[in-house]
Amino acid sequence: RLGRVEVLEPAPARRSDSLALRATRDRRVLDRAVARARAAQALTVLPYMGTGGVWRFAATIAAHAGVRVHVAAPPPALTRRANDKLWFTRRVQEVLGSGAHPETRAAYGSAMLAHYIATFVRRHEHVAVKLTASASGEGNFVLRSADLRPLSREQLRRLLHTRLQASGWRGAYPVLVSAWEGPVAISPSVQMWVPDLDAGPPLVEGIFEQQLTGLIERFAGATPTGLSPEWQRRLAVEAVRLGCLLQELGYFGRCSLDAIIVGRDTADAELHWIECNGRWGGVSLPLTLANRLVGDWRTQPFVIIERHGLQRPSCRLGAELQRLRPLLYVAGATTGGAVILSPLPIETGEGFEIMVMAESVAAAGARSRRVAAAFGVLDPA
Repeated sequence: RLGRVEVLEPAPARRSDSLALRATRDRRVLDRAVARARAAQALTVLPYMGTGGVWRFAATIAAHAGVRVHVAAPPPALTRRANDKLWFTRRVQEVLGSGAHPETRAAYGSAMLAHYIATFVRRHEHVAVKLTASASGEGNFVLRSADLRPLSREQLRRLLHTRLQASGWRGAYPVLVSAWEGPVAISPSVQMWVPDLDAGPPLVEGIFEQQLTGLIERFAGATPTGLSPEWQRRLAVEAVRLGCLLQELGYFGRCSLDAIIVGRDTADAELHWIECNGRWGGVSLPLTLANRLVGDWRTQPFVIIERHGLQRPSCRLGAELQRLRPLLYVAGATTGGAVILSPLPIETGEGFEIMVMAESVAAAGARSRRVAAAFGVLDPA
């Protein structure tokens, strides 16, 4: 009941070419998009992220079809800003104050980077170095201060250069130096839709608690928050204030803001905003899908579980669907079930990405553990 879908796959190209660029260059794909736009007398491109390539693709369709083509995303320059950790940190400071984010500095060269690291290790047990434009923990690395304090400045510079290159750094500055705070009670993520400025303020569609794994805390799943109404209200209010700034700048579309609640429990803790995800992501995609399936995701709350790095035999998706059939969601059902979000990691045996719905968050969590066990993961928490 999600409508008829036509899949157009552009021809392979160079590894560095984006999907949007490949689609623009592939005459068969472009002609089909132009024909659909002409037939409907309009077209909306709904991309994962509003990159320049996406906007060029939309403009090319409009020029060939002679009709208006909309892009449901912010313009490219604002997309880059919203996803830039340094830019976002500065906006948090302006809107909410300097105490609303971890201690952070921008390093514009290797000497400055080593200087800030040497300063931070005297005050914090762990220090993070972050590339300004990276997602899901990619481009971050965390260093233990006790390991760095004995190093000379030159030894520190060499170590940082090696670690930066390993994280995918291409020689561009600035990079961020940030206190890697702990203990972290909860890592909330506020899911928003930002409409046109004249259509009202940003809408908070849900607040979720992220499950993170490893020292750099990569995304591994999420559940609807169990925070108190007071904490939820604070998160929503501060997120909307930041969202209103984005909206005033011309932002439109999906956006999520990630934070950490620093403390052993929420009774005596600080709220620090970490990053803005100016794009669709690991929670907003399942959330929107759940709304399409059941009308309002709150009627059948869901949890998300992701695992990667497994070493299972490769298999065909059809065979796995048959094996998992008793656990899967069936359209129109009232009892929930599991929805496979991405077939590729299941087919390769590398892992799984699944949303599990049920009549309550607790029931969805219990059901997700049964689904994870079917993949040989006994504790998905």
